[in-house]
Amino acid sequence: MFLQYLATTALGNPVLTRKKRFVMGPEMALRVKKLAVLPPLPDFPADSWEHILASLEEGIIIIDQEERIAFFNPTAEHLTGLSHSQVWHRPYTEVFAANPWVAEIVQRTLVFGHSRTAGEGDVQSRTRRTTPVRLTCSPIFNGGDARLGLILVLHDLSHQRELAEEVQREDRLAHLGLVAAGLAHEIKNPLAGIRGAAQLLQGRVSHDHSAV
Repeated sequence: MFLQYLATTALGNPVLTRKKRFVMGPEMALRVKKLAVLPPLPDFPADSWEHILASLEEGIIIIDQEERIAFFNPTAEHLTGLSHSQVWHRPYTEVFAANPWVAEIVQRTLVFGHSRTAGEGDVQSRTRRTTPVRLTCSPIFNGGDARLGLILVLHDLSHQRELAEEVQREDRLAHLGLVAAGLAHEIKNPLAGIRGAAQLLQGRVSHDHSAV
């Protein structure tokens, strides 16, 4: 709208002086004129929120006022091993029966009402595969005090945990290297003393055979 306003002001105003046209320059005036004839961008669809939530890398789960599953995006399906059709309109206590810590966080959010609840743990899928996640549970309001439901966000911590384990392995290897270097130093010192004593004894024997 601002560019269209600029084009109307610069090109469509009959009282615009030649001096102002000269200041703008012919190239700039041509660009503004082209922008003025561009069609307006279409409005973003208001009903596309499901597509937006489905495209997120985090697991998104929505629980309605009846405490049943109302939305389950593909990432949530991957983490839990459950499909949207399997959990649709089922009580969250049944869906998370294999993960009671998730149900406890949901229950705490329902009890406290306006506060957000978070926690970390392992989500176990139907195939017994476990994935470390950070869970955030927040209430959804209609703009006032009426609660429409809850939204759960599951963030996969597998990559962070792998990095932490790799750092721990490197720390252990570095510590073992220091220990090995210390042991080598401690072993080298008595060996040097033994070698010196042997050399001294050898020198005495070579000069005095009666010392043997």
